[in-house]
Amino acid sequence: MLRNGTLQIQRLEKEDSGNYTVMVYRDGKLKAEENTMFFVQEPVPQPILISQCGKKNVSVKCETKKKAKDEAFIIELTQPNGKKIQKNATMLEWQGRNLGTFRCVAKNQVSEKMAEKVIECPGKMDFYLILSIAGGAVSFVIFVVCLIYCIRRKKAKRREVYGCQLKLRGAADVLLEIVFVQGIFLG
Repeated sequence: MLRNGTLQIQRLEKEDSGNYTVMVYRDGKLKAEENTMFFVQEPVPQPILISQCGKKNVSVKCETKKKAKDEAFIIELTQPNGKKIQKNATMLEWQGRNLGTFRCVAKNQVSEKMAEKVIECPGKMDFYLILSIAGGAVSFVIFVVCLIYCIRRKKAKRREVYGCQLKLRGAADVLLEIVFVQGIFLG
């Protein structure tokens, strides 16, 4: 017994659980007596997070493998959005669409253990990847079409300008010929 009145029992075992009677004596006389039920709790086992990706949702299971007889502890699953689900059990299942970091906690009055896992389903990632690639391909096709249009337009303007120059040259040649012919006749 400690000075503050606390009773300390060394090397407890599960079998030490049971009904106890505490009697307090002072100066050899019984001052108080009380019956109490005493439970020895074991530390909680390490929880395990298991996930399985489906087509439209993800299934997350938080469980502990071993549980002693008549042993009660709380199992808690925290979703990426912060929502918590609690249950007095050895297993807790959840199905939904959230992806991210899940946390599984097993706890009792003696101990608390946690498992944490980032859950990413490749199906959703594939969808976004395909969507990104398709968007990039459409943008590339639009770019190529605009490039071809601009090149053709520029070529058409060049032809138009070159055609006008040829017409002008043709008209100048005709004038020179006329002047030359007239010069021969006049000369």
